[in-house]
Amino acid sequence: PTGYMENSISYSAIEDVQLLSWENAPKYCLQLTIPGGTVLLQAANSYLRDQWFHSLQWKKKIYKYKKVLSNPSRWEVVLKEIRTLVDMALTSPLQDDSIHQAPLEIVSKLLSENNNLTTQDHESIIVAIAPLLENNHPPPDLCEFFCKHCRERPRSMVVIEVFTPVVQRILKHNMDFGKCPRLRLFTQEYILALNELNAGMEVVKKFIHSMHGPTGQCPHPRVLPNLVAVCLAAIYSCYEEFINSRDNSPSLKEIRNGCQQQCDRKPNLPLRLLHTSPDLVSQEATLTESRLKPVIVTSSEIHVEVERNNTANQKMTANVGNDSEPNLIDCLMVSPTCSTMSIELSAQADRILGCYVEILKML
Repeated sequence: PTGYMENSISYSAIEDVQLLSWENAPKYCLQLTIPGGTVLLQAANSYLRDQWFHSLQWKKKIYKYKKVLSNPSRWEVVLKEIRTLVDMALTSPLQDDSIHQAPLEIVSKLLSENNNLTTQDHESIIVAIAPLLENNHPPPDLCEFFCKHCRERPRSMVVIEVFTPVVQRILKHNMDFGKCPRLRLFTQEYILALNELNAGMEVVKKFIHSMHGPTGQCPHPRVLPNLVAVCLAAIYSCYEEFINSRDNSPSLKEIRNGCQQQCDRKPNLPLRLLHTSPDLVSQEATLTESRLKPVIVTSSEIHVEVERNNTANQKMTANVGNDSEPNLIDCLMVSPTCSTMSIELSAQADRILGCYVEILKML
């Protein structure tokens, strides 16, 4: 570009956008009003001109809302602006994912930067953006805000009226929770919020039943795998502290923060059986004198009764005697099998465990 068009025109500098519609006006032109003059843009056809017109209007308005909502003064004004923003996104003739996602991102940033809002402010904002959530997944920061609301206000009507269709959409259309783990966390918190209602587990069961019909007739094949993933992740979280204390594996918090597994972490399972030494074989052989010999391991957290299988020990010894690598299945059979295990869980973890075990039974 040369001359007047050497420098770009910022969206913030555009004061007005109009279609040229007077008689004998140039064909397919847009008029942009900027400080110091006007700019005419001519498109190849009316369709492209209209596309430019609505796109420029959208960009101009989004810039305005970002500016207004980045420095909120009065929350009555903020709420009114959010409602206007949502209406603009819903009535826009443009068809693009960002048309609905951009307002959600603006509100998400607003909530993350203002932690001193009242519960009533929270609920008003959630209700205001609810129409955008009917066909869109909430962004990660918004998921965290929803999780916090579920934990602090599980009996709020917002949980039932607004979050239910959002969670239904997640379970029906999500393809990979690995790419969006916060959606899974939000789904877990929503189910736990349902479990806190007076009818508790009955409400949860009713919700699960409503999600999926007979497999041959239900048009949503992702519901069952997604529900199983949610349940297993929730159950794992109940035992996370215990698991980390036993096998020294990285915690979920470390994994979420991107920490690498440290070198000094060693698994608790007897992987040494994969590389058997003669001393180990002789120790295992001494156990063949009795068919079953229980070994009691006691700690402050766990009481395990371990039984070693005599037949598996013989297989292991035979393999080593032939100077061959031990079979993986044999190694697993030789490994201790826990016949009884009882772990002390906190009252909250116990409630979570009971809820998701019931869901798995239903599934």
